[in-house]
Amino acid sequence: DGSTADTASAVHTYASSGRYNATLTASDGTLSTTSTTIPITVGQPPVPTITFPATGSTFRAGQVVAFAGTATDAEDGVLPASAFSWTINFLHADHVHPATPENGVTQGSFTVPTSGHDFSGNTRYEIRLTVTDSNGLQSTTAVLVYPEKVNLTFTTQPPGLSVDLDGIRNVTPFVHDSLIGFQHTLSAPDQTAGASAYTWTGWSDGGARSH
Repeated sequence: DGSTADTASAVHTYASSGRYNATLTASDGTLSTTSTTIPITVGQPPVPTITFPATGSTFRAGQVVAFAGTATDAEDGVLPASAFSWTINFLHADHVHPATPENGVTQGSFTVPTSGHDFSGNTRYEIRLTVTDSNGLQSTTAVLVYPEKVNLTFTTQPPGLSVDLDGIRNVTPFVHDSLIGFQHTLSAPDQTAGASAYTWTGWSDGGARSH
C-alpha cells in the first residue's frame, strides 16, 4: 500500500482489504538486493460455487453441456454476474488446451464437438469459475466432466496391414478409444506386405474406401 519500514523486523497493518505485495530490500550502502515478492491478501475472499454440472458428470459428442454458479462475499453479500469469469479448458493427458474466458455471466453452455481433436486417451473438460469481489479479491473453483467412450476395433484380412484413422497410419489389429458419437475418417491405402501387394476391396459397414 506504499508504506515502508527500515528495521530488520517490522509490523504493518493494512487499512483496506485487497491484494498487496511485500518486498524486502537489503543494502550495504553501495549495492542493494530485493527479495522475491510475497503476496498478501487482506480481507475475506469471495466463495464461489458451481451448482452444475457436478464433478464426475459425463458427456457425448454433440451434447450441449450447461454450467451455472453462485458466489457470496463477507463484505459484498451475493455477487452479481459482473463478478464472474468462466473458462472451459480441454485437458488431454498432462497438458491443457485453454479456452477464452467468458465473463459477466452466472450461467452458460458449450457444445461438445463431433469432429476435430478427438477424445482418445486421458481427456476431460475442466469448467473453472473465478469470482472477484469489490476489493479485488479472487477465488476459483472447478469441476471436471468426463467423456463417455467406446472402443473401436480395426482389423484387416489378412491381419497386419495398415489403415489410416483420421490421417494417422495404424497397423491392424488395433483398438481406438473414442467418444460416443464422434466422427472419424477411415481409409485404406494400397500397400505391400512381404512379397504381396494389397488393395482395398470393402469395409464391413459398406462404406467407401475413405469415409
